[in-house]
Amino acid sequence: MNILIFLGSVRQSTPPAPARLGERVALSCKQHIECQLATLQVEVIDPLDFE
Repeated sequence: MNILIFLGSVRQSTPPAPARLGERVALSCKQHIECQLATLQVEVIDPLDFE
């Protein structure tokens, strides 16, 4: 089974660091899901990757 995590914003939220808190949260969620359920594949969709 595949799970998609969508980042909803390209906004840079500085200060404070990190610049993109949503990206940090999404990657943490991905890691947590993959560790708990090894049969799942998780992909993060970042709007900065698309024009």
